[in-house]
Order: sequence, then C-alpha cells, then structure tokens
Amino acid sequence: IEVDSCGDTEASAEGCHLALFSYDDLKAEKSRKPAVKISCATRYSQDKNSMEKEWRKGTILAEGQNLSRRLMEMPA
Repeated sequence: IEVDSCGDTEASAEGCHLALFSYDDLKAEKSRKPAVKISCATRYSQDKNSMEKEWRKGTILAEGQNLSRRLMEMPA
C-alpha cells in the first residue's frame, strides 16, 4: 500500500505502522492477520531522498513502540 504523506512523512509512517499492530503471536496460523507492506508514495515528490529518510525514521519509531506493545501483551 502506498501512503500519501500529507505534508508530514514521519508522522504518516508512524501512524500507518502503529495502526497495523496486532498481537497474533499466540493465535493459530490461519487466524492471524496477513502481513501488509506499506510505503511512502514518492512519485510526485520534489525531494524523494528527504521523504524516504523521514519515512524510515517514522517506521523505526513505530517499530519500537510496537515492540513495547508486543512485550506488554506476552504472558509472564
């Protein structure tokens, strides 16, 4: 899925990755949500390198938050 950054690429990346979080580790394989690949739509951008850098930064921040969520949901 290509996402339009709407002027704030980092926030768009964070929001997309945080919205996709689902704790499926203990679910049966067939009942897990399918993996979704998202990326920033840079086709019409003047500064693709800057957008890609901001997208990576937002992705890293969201992945850190999702790791915390996953650890919180795990049984002790």
